[in-house]
Amino acid sequence: MTDADVDGLHIRTLLLTFFFRHMPEAIERGYVYIAQPPLFKVKKGRSEMYLRDEKALEEFLLTSGVDGIDVVPSGQLMPLAPSELQNYLQKVSLIDRYRTSIELRADSRIIQACFWGQDMGPEDLRSMDRIEALKKRITKYMAEFHPDAEEPTYEVVRDEEYDARMLRVTSRKHGQDRVTTISTAYLLRPEVVQVRRGYAELRKVAAWPYAVTEGESTTEVRSPEELLEKVMAKGQKGLSMQRYKGLGEMNPGQLWETTMDPAARTLLKVTIEDVVEADAMFVLLMGDAVEPRREFINQNAHTVRNLDI
Repeated sequence: MTDADVDGLHIRTLLLTFFFRHMPEAIERGYVYIAQPPLFKVKKGRSEMYLRDEKALEEFLLTSGVDGIDVVPSGQLMPLAPSELQNYLQKVSLIDRYRTSIELRADSRIIQACFWGQDMGPEDLRSMDRIEALKKRITKYMAEFHPDAEEPTYEVVRDEEYDARMLRVTSRKHGQDRVTTISTAYLLRPEVVQVRRGYAELRKVAAWPYAVTEGESTTEVRSPEELLEKVMAKGQKGLSMQRYKGLGEMNPGQLWETTMDPAARTLLKVTIEDVVEADAMFVLLMGDAVEPRREFINQNAHTVRNLDI
């Protein structure tokens, strides 16, 4: 049993390494379980609830936020059903998490501008007309949603590897120049593919801007991101939320109620499906050799969604 935050995950990994190396029989006989303590406690009025992690918190806030509002997409007459709206916003949130990965290598605003209004793909980099149209879309997007930012500058260079062109976009963010190279290879990166796919799915369900009605008031919301922010803010109204930094912050009653009571607790059973593969992974991630671990991190950095620094 460890804390539900990142530090707790680190400690859990160390403990699992110990059991795997020195007490494998305990795992093989099914004696090792991982407790699932909650990371959050939310209270609204007289009701309170424990939530296990960030995902559970998001689902709770979305469920609360979509209650009592109508969202009518552009070009439609009827509002989205609450369940449809919640699923829609979960896709928006997923795009946002992929944008966090994109920010490690590029200005995520530029990549977002590529797919926000309409689709684009590697084939567009073979046409100068489409590249010019893309430049205009990026400039328009930045002016509309980031009016305080300087206008981006552009450079088109030849991409010999793919017999196409690359568009280098220089933007200013946090006082520094960011160069985003939109190339065929970059558009094929997993996180970029996911963002492109995500916006395509959103457009199929509901185009933006939206007309959002809450009570007697109707407002226009310009983008999926603004809609998510509005609904999440509504879900937090009147809500008291506590984030547990560690199990030590809980009193004995809370610890029993959430983590130790056999009638209510959630446990994950630890199993080893492939001993050879598990051993290789423990050696790679927890061993003394630094270079293989560095190479693994470099190769898989683009898949990271939660980065603890």
